[in-house]
Amino acid sequence: MEELLRHYREVCGMQACVGIDGDGPIRVRNHELCAVTMPPRLGATVRVRMHEVPGRCGPVSAYPSGGRWMFLAQPDLPDIRPRCDLDQANAGIVDAATIPLPSPEGLRRWIVAPTDSYLPSRDQIVRAVRWCREHRLHESGGVR
Repeated sequence: MEELLRHYREVCGMQACVGIDGDGPIRVRNHELCAVTMPPRLGATVRVRMHEVPGRCGPVSAYPSGGRWMFLAQPDLPDIRPRCDLDQANAGIVDAATIPLPSPEGLRRWIVAPTDSYLPSRDQIVRAVRWCREHRLHESGGVR
C-alpha cells in the first residue's frame, strides 16, 4: 500500500491518503482534482475521443459493481451551462467530494492508469462526452 501511495504522490502529483488507521480506500481531496463519471459504454467512446482531441486521455478508473467509469480531471471554473445533456447521458461531475482511487484491496481498478501528473481539464472531458452523445457513438458501441 505504501508503494502505491508513494507512486500516486511522487509520480502522479496526487496527495493520496488512506484512513486515520492507515487502512481503507485510497482517496484524494477534491481541491486537487475533480472527476466526470459515466457508464462504461459511454466511457469507452469518450476515452477514444480524448485520445483524438486533445490527443491524450488522463487517468480513468472503473467501479465495476457500480457500473461507472471515472475520468480524473483538473478542476475548472464552474461551468454555468445547463448540465441536462450530461444527465441524459447518465454522466455527472464530481467536484465537491473526496475522490476514491484504485488500491490493491479496493473495488476500483484502472482503465487508464496514471503514469505522470497529466490531467485533462474537466471541460475537455465534458466536451468529449457532449461530442460522443451528439454523434450517438455510445449507442453504437464505438467510434464510427
